[in-house]
Amino acid sequence: MVGVGFAGTASYAMYDTPIPPGLWWQQLRDETTTTTTSEVTSTTDTTGPASTTDTSTVDSSTDPTTSTTQEDTTTVPDATTVPDTTTVPDTTTESTTTTSTSPPTTVPPTTTTTSPLPVCDVVVSSMAALRSAAATSGRGDVCVTPGRYDLNSYIPIASSVRLHGADVTITYIGQLASVGLFNADGTYDVLVEGFTLDGGNQVAEGFRSQNGAHHIVVRDLTITNMGEGGVQFQRSDHVVAVGNTIAHAGYTFGWGSGIGLWFGGEGSTSTYGPALGFHAVIADNEISDITDASTYLTDGNGIIVDGGGALYPVLMTGNVVHDVRGRGITSIYNSGDLWVVNNTVVNASNADKCTYASYSLQAFTGRAHWFNNISAPGCGPNYSQFDGSTGYTWRSDIDTNTRNTNLSPTAEVMVIDPLLDPTTFEPRAGSPALGNGIEVGVFMTDAMLNTGASYLATHGNIGAR
Repeated sequence: MVGVGFAGTASYAMYDTPIPPGLWWQQLRDETTTTTTSEVTSTTDTTGPASTTDTSTVDSSTDPTTSTTQEDTTTVPDATTVPDTTTVPDTTTESTTTTSTSPPTTVPPTTTTTSPLPVCDVVVSSMAALRSAAATSGRGDVCVTPGRYDLNSYIPIASSVRLHGADVTITYIGQLASVGLFNADGTYDVLVEGFTLDGGNQVAEGFRSQNGAHHIVVRDLTITNMGEGGVQFQRSDHVVAVGNTIAHAGYTFGWGSGIGLWFGGEGSTSTYGPALGFHAVIADNEISDITDASTYLTDGNGIIVDGGGALYPVLMTGNVVHDVRGRGITSIYNSGDLWVVNNTVVNASNADKCTYASYSLQAFTGRAHWFNNISAPGCGPNYSQFDGSTGYTWRSDIDTNTRNTNLSPTAEVMVIDPLLDPTTFEPRAGSPALGNGIEVGVFMTDAMLNTGASYLATHGNIGAR
């Protein structure tokens, strides 16, 4: 995958910094054409092996949402002074166990790819070097040498930094910290992909953006054991979460969800750029075992849009949510244009919250499009609305029963067993989901298609798979 370039820039009124053109994230969307990639020589960090322990002494309990204290004491040079051939140094002593002492210096040629290899501006092989590179604005594509790493403090990400972590496992071993393991605070043009992240139930999320961060892509992460949730976009614009697997979260802090768009809850508002089309895409994720260990006992959802008032358009498609304590997919306290398309929710409300539904709205007055979805709830209903929610429509959905709260689905919803495989959640032979999905794009505007079409299902089924 070639890093996003600034082929041109646009300026949104709310932003003080230039941003990539409107369709920038299409360049990050599985460019799976057959290509020939020439050999690319990459800068390498040769100071650390493929398996390391980060022993830097930083107070990881500092929450960037409430403090300006810098977690990394390494001097960060101006991006314009960092040539592409600069080696990122390792600034700490590390304990190591490794099977490789020399990271690769080149990306070998390939003729067929399923996910294009990144062109690396720098290759790092320690957590200290990763933290330094991630904190350097304009550092470009940073590739981490495959291996297992221990991390004792979160990693702030500067603007125009893209982190690639295929076959990289990071385990958080630091203090209890209400932050994202990767944290983009007010920055833009950020990509995090490929990592396996284990939070040890001590850090809040695997990834968090906040405070006006924009143009953010989080993809192909495996996220487990987070104290609050998996991926959290707080007051962020132009965000994508695609292809992530998120499991076992919310057992420490709670009050979170597998993936969340958070704007402040009830009474909150949002500001964002004027570009038409979807400003948030949540696609092809699998989310399970999310709970709420807080005293509020109100969350533990699969996916949530929380607050924001007159919000930008959001697309949720191709997601599988199963065995979560709270709602499957929900939007509350806003009036956005919400497209919930080709998702599968199985066994939501699987504990004591039997009022929570597979798909729900609360104080929602926008337009909710529930198309081609499957609901097989736990003890709760398939659909629910509260606090006068309006503007919802169904087309070609499947529910396993007739339980619903404060609304009545139309005849577009079939009540029938979808015959799903209990492990893969794919429809089995004879399933009514096979071949019965409708084409969703015909209901969208051109701008929505321009920003969302490549994420929509092409299998023709009802449900995510």
